[in-house]
Amino acid sequence: MHLKRITRHLILLFLTMAWFAPPVKAAYISYVQSINFGQIVASPFGDIIEIHAKAGPAAPTIFTAGNSHVTGGASGIIRVYSDIPGQMISLVYPVSVALQAGGAADMTLDGIDARSKNSATSTAVQEIDFDVGGLLHINPGQVSQVYSATMTVTVNIINP
Repeated sequence: MHLKRITRHLILLFLTMAWFAPPVKAAYISYVQSINFGQIVASPFGDIIEIHAKAGPAAPTIFTAGNSHVTGGASGIIRVYSDIPGQMISLVYPVSVALQAGGAADMTLDGIDARSKNSATSTAVQEIDFDVGGLLHINPGQVSQVYSATMTVTVNIINP
């Protein structure tokens, strides 16, 4: 008889934002939705789960040839309101973030910039959504917990 190890992970990544820019006329920035890697039945050998949101909203998928299974989850969303057509908006994401849960080894989220929308130029008075993704690295034997982290994103807005 072979026993199968099943581990479930619900990954919630809470985003906080910091912005450093010259005064901007009536623009606002809001956090809409956390990155959520869903429920993961992880391979006991570890795995990498990807949310590739550079071109728009995305769901988690298995990045490596592992044996994990993912249900649910979605990319994060940061919304920037542009009140002047032609505003150039760019977001700077951290290189990596450590996701933590009490008593468990940390997991790393990286590849955020390559898998997230990081710039836009407004064409009208409008809200612009920046979808946020990344690569979640699950360690071999990762403990089943709810993992979370705080990520600081820098938002730069340049008026025309």
